[in-house]
Amino acid sequence: MTGIVAPIVAQLVAAKSETGALAVEAVAGIAALNAQLATSPMQFVVPTGDTAGRLSSATMVTRQQGEERFDVVTGFLLATLKGTPAILDQVREKTRDALLGWKHPLTNEPVEYRGGRLLSYDFTKGTLWWQQSFAFTRIIEG
Repeated sequence: MTGIVAPIVAQLVAAKSETGALAVEAVAGIAALNAQLATSPMQFVVPTGDTAGRLSSATMVTRQQGEERFDVVTGFLLATLKGTPAILDQVREKTRDALLGWKHPLTNEPVEYRGGRLLSYDFTKGTLWWQQSFAFTRIIEG
């Protein structure tokens, strides 16, 4: 069975030359990010939740439509942004482009972009974190 995160990481790794990300990894939670920022820009795929629709039963198969949500959090070392602030916009746009409309192996539905935001800006640590949210629907069968 295909997991949620691995195919997303693979899609972003395949798009690294366009997004400008130097590394792409999965992470269990946003709290673990600061310890892992080793290069810049660096991307992390974070599963953020799921929802389930109404249950339907036809004969022996139980089906339910669900939605999987995930974020791509991009970390920047501020020193790498000096003189080239456009890299932030480039990475944001190319990351969105790499996933928008892409079909996760668990579904035939395209990935939707849900928006982005500044997650954290820390002068002391010299880091900036940008969060982009995505989702896709899938059918869960049991």
